[in-house]
Amino acid sequence: MIAKHRMVKAPLAIIGIGNPIAGDDGAGIKVVRSLKKVCGDLRGIIFHELTGDLLEMADRIDEAHSFIFCDALRGDIPGEILTIRDSAPHSFSASFHQNDIASVMHTLKALNLTAPFPKWEILGICIAAPAYFSKRLTPPVSRAVIKCTGLLTGRITSVMHRS
Repeated sequence: MIAKHRMVKAPLAIIGIGNPIAGDDGAGIKVVRSLKKVCGDLRGIIFHELTGDLLEMADRIDEAHSFIFCDALRGDIPGEILTIRDSAPHSFSASFHQNDIASVMHTLKALNLTAPFPKWEILGICIAAPAYFSKRLTPPVSRAVIKCTGLLTGRITSVMHRS
């Protein structure tokens, strides 16, 4: 008889999305890196960076009960923070990637890759379209990264207390 090992899901995964050398487009990556510094290696919380194909989520969808995606979104007010829930329609988020994470998550749910499908939301930082390569963020986006890090630190603390 072959024993089957059931993977234990983390209560929460925080996924930073972006290009860390495209200026403000790296905001989501900076949030996750800041959280790693602030929170350290917490058992039960996943921190991950998506810098390429967002369809990588198909391989990660079973890892957590809930996902928070941090990403840069096209917006009129750089540094504004938007929360987009899992009920967002396809292509709701104005992403700079070949796909937006809302469309990817809706597609994965339709494929029935896992049941129950995890809850998810996007914490988006509005930016102007990237026009240059840089590892630096503009001041309003840098302040938004600090604010998002604080917001998510509170969410992580809440999740850890429930576990």
